[in-house]
Order: sequence, then C-alpha cells, then structure tokens
Amino acid sequence: LSDDAKKSLEKKDTPSSPIEDDLDSYDGDLLLKESIKRKKRKGGATMNVKRALQKNLNINWPDTLRNFLLFLFFGYFGGRNAMSRTIMLLGAPACFIIQARPVKVAIKQLVYTIGKPPGILLSLLPAPRQAIMSCDYDMA
Repeated sequence: LSDDAKKSLEKKDTPSSPIEDDLDSYDGDLLLKESIKRKKRKGGATMNVKRALQKNLNINWPDTLRNFLLFLFFGYFGGRNAMSRTIMLLGAPACFIIQARPVKVAIKQLVYTIGKPPGILLSLLPAPRQAIMSCDYDMA
C-alpha cells in the first residue's frame, strides 16, 4: 500500500481528536474538551478577569440602575425616620449585590433547603417553582 492509503486507513481506525472536529459535537472526555477550549482562548489575564466579571455579574443594568437611583432618592428624601432612611439607602447597593451569581446560587440553595416555605414566600416564586415547592410528596 502507498503512504497515502496507510495514512487514510490509520486515520479511519483511530478515534478522532476533538482538535480536528468541531468541539460542540465532541462526545469524548469533557475535561479534554474544556482544556482545548481554554487553550484556544486569547487575551491573557485581563480577558480572564473580564470573563469572570461577565459570568458573576450577569446584571440587568438598565433596571438595576433605575432601582439604585430610586432607592437613593427615596432614601435621602422620602424616609420618615432614621430607620426607614437607612433601609432605603442600604437597598441601593443591594440592587447590585442580589444579582451577583454567588448570591443567586446561595438564595436558590436556601429556598430549596427550606422545603415547604410559608405561603408569603411561595407567592414570590415563579409559577413552576411554586408548583414544585408546594407539592406534598406524602399525599402523592
């Protein structure tokens, strides 16, 4: 056999590398897939910082800035006593803190840990989660 024929037979017999194929359709080792994706990324340390911020601060900026300014305005001008002003002024940075990814994960873990929350907390959840959380497994 010629060298070209041998190479084509070897290529058909060996499993394909995720470098050769599209990584999205690769079903092999996930750690290998992720490391190849990381090696392909460019940008250095600043790009990694930007990626981390983008992942952890996935914030709805227009609504959050509006709420931040409203909390500041009503905290400064609308509080009837020192306690209500303090709560309003502390609500301004909380608009950003609550939307951070680690805080969202912690809140979700807390809600699912409670098991059967009181009705007032249950009403704050979206409808599918309300159905899941209010399900009584003993009666089912």
